[in-house]
Amino acid sequence: MRKIILILIGFLLTISLAADVEVIENLLQTKVSKQELKLEHSYNLSEDVDEITDFIVTNDRIYFANIQAKTVTILDLEGKIVRILDQTGRGPGEFSMPSIVFDDTQNNCFCVVDQMNQRTSYFSYDGDYIEDILFKEMRIPMRVSYIGNKKIFYFMGLEIDREKGSILSKPTIQLVEEDEKKTTLYINSFNPLQMSISQSNIPVFINSEKNIFITELNSENYKIMIFNEKGEHIKDITKKFKKVKKSESDIEEIENRLEEVKKQIKASGAEINMDFSGYEFENAISAMLIGPKGNLWIQTVDKDGILFDIIGNEGKIIRQYRGKDDKFGICKFYNDKMYEITGDEDDGFVLNVYTLKD
Repeated sequence: MRKIILILIGFLLTISLAADVEVIENLLQTKVSKQELKLEHSYNLSEDVDEITDFIVTNDRIYFANIQAKTVTILDLEGKIVRILDQTGRGPGEFSMPSIVFDDTQNNCFCVVDQMNQRTSYFSYDGDYIEDILFKEMRIPMRVSYIGNKKIFYFMGLEIDREKGSILSKPTIQLVEEDEKKTTLYINSFNPLQMSISQSNIPVFINSEKNIFITELNSENYKIMIFNEKGEHIKDITKKFKKVKKSESDIEEIENRLEEVKKQIKASGAEINMDFSGYEFENAISAMLIGPKGNLWIQTVDKDGILFDIIGNEGKIIRQYRGKDDKFGICKFYNDKMYEITGDEDDGFVLNVYTLKD
């Protein structure tokens, strides 16, 4: 049962403290510069790169996780393989379900979240194993970040509802101070066996040097909650979003993946009453990034394809960037450049590097 819940959560991932909170609804200013992303370089990745779940760019290297192959691959900035971490299992530095990678800037290393092993594994930037941090109390680690001398801890809690005989998922984002004082920024509770895949209850967060941004991925709502470094909820920013339908090829790919999920559910014998409809629409927000100058970048979509809203300190859109096509992949910033990995296991993956003015 636990494995099925993890599969469902993994599938969903790929597809207030202050009394007075300022709500900014009219984000778009009348005169906003719209620019095309300028492609600087494009590299075909090695044939050994067969699937990418998550990646980061840091220390002149690219680190990505492959949840299916149970590996973590290290590339140089031209997409050439430097090292593959491929030890499978539950031992030190081994992987069972490596789904998320993040940069631990305070300790000069990178980390891999392994949901099945219920731990975060720490490695040097060269890929040498350092240690594992285990998580107890039915908590699945998702990501850790830093704001000043405080830690932002994101985990998926699990608890048993004994009255109803079901398991509840509780995504939680906490701000943890040096004295271990904890402030909860976000918490939700839902039954992963009875939810709708088109209205995800799973949050996404990113932080700059001064603020923390939290949103939920769903097909209708464009809303971002902003917290300051003290954990105070200071603003909500929203934008009207008209639902956009995915391409036929994307819908077909999702349907194929859904069939695999349904087969595993049936084989488990679990009673799952999920609403599998609504997957044919794009999310209002696909991703959030912090740009080179600390501005918030929101990756969304409209009828013409991928669109990035760049939001300034006042909570308004100050610029927009258009993706080069409607197949824009996962992207990250590093040294004033944007790195995008796109493609699939059939046609191969490509690393695109863009220059921009933020």
